[in-house]
Amino acid sequence: WQVFEDENKASVRLVAGENVEISRNLDSRSLNQYTRVGNFLHCRSYLDMAKVFVFSYFFWLVLCLVFITGTTRINIFCLGYLVACFYFMLFGDTVLLQPVHYVLRLWDCLIAYTCLVISLKNFISLGSCAYLDSLLKKGCWLIQAFSMFCTIKGYDVPKPSDDCELPVGEAGIVWDAVCFTVLLAQRRIFLSYYFLYVVSDLKAGKILASRMEKIKLKQKSKPEQPAIALDTKVPGQK
Repeated sequence: WQVFEDENKASVRLVAGENVEISRNLDSRSLNQYTRVGNFLHCRSYLDMAKVFVFSYFFWLVLCLVFITGTTRINIFCLGYLVACFYFMLFGDTVLLQPVHYVLRLWDCLIAYTCLVISLKNFISLGSCAYLDSLLKKGCWLIQAFSMFCTIKGYDVPKPSDDCELPVGEAGIVWDAVCFTVLLAQRRIFLSYYFLYVVSDLKAGKILASRMEKIKLKQKSKPEQPAIALDTKVPGQK
């Protein structure tokens, strides 16, 4: 405990350095000054190809899993997953080009929402074991909106009525746990030096696309010069 207190002192940080994640504020253009790892995007080996998949495309795989988590069940908790998924898919490359601390702020909000959903589902499951019978008679809309069902073994679950069907297959937290796991893995990728190579490549692609667009606009704006007919006749010939 004393070590963690000492690292916050200015005298200790002056001698030992700061114990912070440098990749949060590191510019991708100066990455070679802090790491000797080469740019894996050139794919010089099979390991580089695996790194390209993990650090370049795992982000989109995570968004697909978030989308599946929000669509496999129909309840009010799925709305947050869908909103987050559509936001990152709509502004995916733009968000990734932002500073790492800004990306982490958005990603931590999604992780916090997943933790909140898992906690609320557990509390709702406990409450359903005690009040599900009365909710079947008076509050069927609550059962359907929050997927309320007693998932604890040993409790006598009331039989569903004709007017209210129990969401037996929608009350678990399996997909939420899977989503939470991949979100943590992607967060770790955001903090790696390898991810800065991906950001640098995205920036280079944006710059090249912008320059190409400017060249096309200049070519379109140039007035067409009339063709000049050259007289190729030799003097003295008719």
